[in-house]
Amino acid sequence: MLNFMIFSSSMCKSHEENPSILDFKVEFNTIYLELQINLNVLLQQKLSHEESFAFELVDPDREASEKSSIDDIVELIFKNWGFIRTKIFVAVDDQQMALKLSEVSVKSEDSDPKEKVLNLQIEAKLPDNPKYLILGWEDTLGDLVVREQGNAQNLYSDYLSKGMKTSQIFLKDAKATSRSDQFLSYVVSGIYHIVPIGYDHILFIIGLYLFANRLSVLALQVTLFTVAHSISLILSALNFISVPSSIVEPIIAISIIYVGLENYFGGRKNRNRVIIVFGFGLLHGLGFASVLKSLELSKDSLVMPLLGFNLGVEIGQILVLAACYSSFGYWFQEKIWYRQRIVKPLSGILVLAGVFWLISRLI
Repeated sequence: MLNFMIFSSSMCKSHEENPSILDFKVEFNTIYLELQINLNVLLQQKLSHEESFAFELVDPDREASEKSSIDDIVELIFKNWGFIRTKIFVAVDDQQMALKLSEVSVKSEDSDPKEKVLNLQIEAKLPDNPKYLILGWEDTLGDLVVREQGNAQNLYSDYLSKGMKTSQIFLKDAKATSRSDQFLSYVVSGIYHIVPIGYDHILFIIGLYLFANRLSVLALQVTLFTVAHSISLILSALNFISVPSSIVEPIIAISIIYVGLENYFGGRKNRNRVIIVFGFGLLHGLGFASVLKSLELSKDSLVMPLLGFNLGVEIGQILVLAACYSSFGYWFQEKIWYRQRIVKPLSGILVLAGVFWLISRLI
């Protein structure tokens, strides 16, 4: 039961948690890093590590009346830096660097100390004539945006899903960093945001599959959904449109409820379905856009991340459709009992999941 609650909690937060941000620059023989991370991400590390934080200052189990001051939080981070730095990967020429914490500040004014955003100033001395740099961290810390700072062109940027590392970032010549590697990392990130963490998008795609009794119907709906979320993803990433996640996330949950109910009760006669799918696709694209917006890329450098991430999303959708076809579509779709025994029960699950997410995202 506890495992189910933890799993359910992670599903309802699949698009609500912002990634941490790691900005870096290299000057002379030193690399300077600025890490923006939610304190709660660090506090959660004690769930799986015995040698975790000293929690006498900020204890997740304490009542709200016992909140710590900013000075207490800063002291907590410095006191536990030896534990934190083991989770951050900074390697030059395949050699792990010794990281020094120079400053900690608190960006957010949230009254709850666990929800405060920390700014950690980190530095490390580099060996002579360094060639390339690789950055990353443990998967337990979540997603990470990596951004190179400076005035040069072709500055490095990447979105690392849990546990991933950057490609080799060449220090002498920014252009030497493989563009194909960067493009591939965005493709992988796009896939990852469908499979395995895009639970709501997965269920919506399953809903489209359950509705279609012919390949042409499925192709039309998936194509419209793809075009729609690509349009809103591009417009939002370019800052032409901006809709708060507090609006987008509940409506995405409603979209799952809708396709589930229509599959269960409506059969296949709703001619407005394609219009509705297109509209919901626009909203799902806004959910994806937060990933690229967190990179804060200029319009000139947005093309490769946008194409790579969008391609990854499409590959993820194809994987979901392939899983539907191979697990029950191929075997049972022509059976006379397919709708009663497959479509309706699965559609009911979609509705329940959508209701759960809707309530979770409104509370």
